[in-house]
Amino acid sequence: HGGRALAFMVASGVVRDFPMDLITYLRAHECSPRQIGWFLSEDFSLAKILRMEFFNSVRLVDTGVLSALCFALLGLRLPLDLQRLDRCMWSLAECWWRQHIRAKRAGVLNTFKGSGEICGKHLAELIGSVEDL
Repeated sequence: HGGRALAFMVASGVVRDFPMDLITYLRAHECSPRQIGWFLSEDFSLAKILRMEFFNSVRLVDTGVLSALCFALLGLRLPLDLQRLDRCMWSLAECWWRQHIRAKRAGVLNTFKGSGEICGKHLAELIGSVEDL
């Protein structure tokens, strides 16, 4: 069980008990992408916190749907279970949306051109809400 393994690593002093530190550890060490995906897609509070931190640690500003998926899922293998998959996709969409709202407020949101994909500012304007994404 992934939660027990993380608790053991924190208790033994391998990693600090902060979501970003735990995610950095998972990304930096050769952890199984399948196990990371399975653990992050669990339906309990620690998994949701770490799932959101995992996706939020990726710069999603000025990305489209496909490029956001490519960047965010690096080092993660999505589970085949549809409820688990839905949890991951919802969290990714929420992080994408929040990053774009923050970038818009800061005035740094652009429309990326060149990939042929609708991205960034233009995509955020077309979609309208995280639920639609």
